[in-house]
Amino acid sequence: MKFSYKGLIILFITFSMAGEVTAVGVKVFDDESWLNFTASYDKTAIVKNHAIGGGLDLMGEGVLMLEKENTGLPFWKTTKFVEAGSWFSSWLDSHPSTIDIEWLSYGYLEKMDENWIKFSGNPLISEHAWNHATDQTLQLPSHYSDRPNDQSLERGHGVYEDKWVLFFNIGGWAVKGWGMAIADSLEPLKQGVNPFRLAEPYPLTKATGGYNAPNDWFFHSGTWYAPDESRDHTSRMWTSKDTVSWKLEGPIEGINGHDPGIIWDGEYFYLFNEDENRITVVRSDDPLAKWTAPSIPVEKRGEWENGVAVDIMDHTGDADLAYFNNRWHMFMDDGEHFHYNLAYAWTTGEEFPYGWRLTNDAFGPFKPDQNQLWDNDTEDGNSFGTGDADIALDGNTLYLTYERPIGIAYKELGVEKTERQKVYVQADYTVDGRLSSGPTISVGKRQSIKFGRLEVPDSAEKWRLNLILSTEDRDVSPMVNKMLIK
Repeated sequence: MKFSYKGLIILFITFSMAGEVTAVGVKVFDDESWLNFTASYDKTAIVKNHAIGGGLDLMGEGVLMLEKENTGLPFWKTTKFVEAGSWFSSWLDSHPSTIDIEWLSYGYLEKMDENWIKFSGNPLISEHAWNHATDQTLQLPSHYSDRPNDQSLERGHGVYEDKWVLFFNIGGWAVKGWGMAIADSLEPLKQGVNPFRLAEPYPLTKATGGYNAPNDWFFHSGTWYAPDESRDHTSRMWTSKDTVSWKLEGPIEGINGHDPGIIWDGEYFYLFNEDENRITVVRSDDPLAKWTAPSIPVEKRGEWENGVAVDIMDHTGDADLAYFNNRWHMFMDDGEHFHYNLAYAWTTGEEFPYGWRLTNDAFGPFKPDQNQLWDNDTEDGNSFGTGDADIALDGNTLYLTYERPIGIAYKELGVEKTERQKVYVQADYTVDGRLSSGPTISVGKRQSIKFGRLEVPDSAEKWRLNLILSTEDRDVSPMVNKMLIK
């Protein structure tokens, strides 16, 4: 979720020498504009997307929400919010006509085996002249083509800033190297339009005999990391500064499996690896150093197994992880080899990288069944099923890519489910220097409130807004993303 901003948007607005807002026309929509319009807050916080877990979450460039109960830990390492909090704006002296407020919920527990919509133009990317290609399928060039797989959908950086990049292997085990596709936006997918185009150069890398097939590509601090899988089940790490020139760094020391997915939690890097029916885990503070299994808390010893994230109870691998909506999420293969579905699991910030709650067969060729024959695990389909999930969040929409070749589906997250969260607005004002308050008004998710309802008298010298947030479910917070005073 990327937005450009220049701080507080000021429409017909001036400031006094004391820094108070003295005319009306204020738009608040990111962390800088919230901070510029904030006088004080109690048990609330201005929060934006964090760099951890893929850097994708629902807060975008900044929202107002309840504070976490444990403020001594990073936002993503604790779950519970406080029950209620408040926020006060800077003082204003001119009276507006309306106050528009938009808020949603953050932290609602999603059912990830429901409500997926498969892109109507699937497959998204295929080899040249595949019999199931549609008029929306991006087909690889005839002079250098094989079935694309092991894709990874990521936010772009550098020359691809504000774009989406989709890495993929060309052929099984990347026998023809890697490719990359670019999209300016994912939104056209909802209208049945494929927004992706091949990036240059194509391919990014040439073949190395099946010894360089990443399952995941990950960007951190100016460097792309690509841990691979190989025919000999040895995993190696590749790095690049620009997605074009790649360096083989060598075998990954200490890995407890193969075919890893990679993620960062703000302190450590983690590899989630294939180990028969289990996803195992190791971590390191440097992706090019030695990896070790995270220790298990004393109270969980005997319940959790050291170095084992989750047992799928069927063949698995190709794990992909992200942090968003107040928990960690993981998708992975689930099923007999060449007859795959996808499993899903989630865990809390306190329990990560262990403590996963598993849903088997969350997504597959027939879940949902939307009459797309191309990913059926039959000779008439792709003889594979649905494997290698990779997820990305854009706004309130979660996108799921899968193989093979490459398809995509999406679902809207439950941010509209706000029955147990409340936002109220109230105005404070002064008359003859005495502070008074108007009525407390409940605010709908997207509501335009006439200023008169706040009952600020014409004789008031100045006034300010008070937003009051509350929740009955402390895993979930109201999230005020926009406010416009006009």
